[in-house]
Amino acid sequence: MTSKIDLKAIKKRCKEATAEPWKRRGKYSINGPVDPDDSWRQKAPYNGKPYTIVKVRANQNYRKAKRDEANAAFIENARQDLPACVALLEEAAEALSCCVVAGLCTSTSDECECAICYAMEVLDKIRGE
Repeated sequence: MTSKIDLKAIKKRCKEATAEPWKRRGKYSINGPVDPDDSWRQKAPYNGKPYTIVKVRANQNYRKAKRDEANAAFIENARQDLPACVALLEEAAEALSCCVVAGLCTSTSDECECAICYAMEVLDKIRGE
């Protein structure tokens, strides 16, 4: 099983990052929308144009272009994918918690591998317990 995850921290990072949509410009640059509160971005030479969040490809000859393109696609889509996965995980945890009935497992072992105990371990990880 995986280690505990901190959904609150993940949600906070998602909320604090530049808003959607993130779009690729060319093969290696990821652009984000201009924040209306960034008044300097509204003036020349920017005139409200999207700005570069990150450039994936460094000028290094040993890097593979396909890998850089794949990294750029990953970053571009992570902005929408990660919040969607967190929401789905929270929804699944809620549904799972409704299905788990406390006291169903009669094992006295701390290493029980029944479905109920496994579900409880997963819920604890989702909840950060």
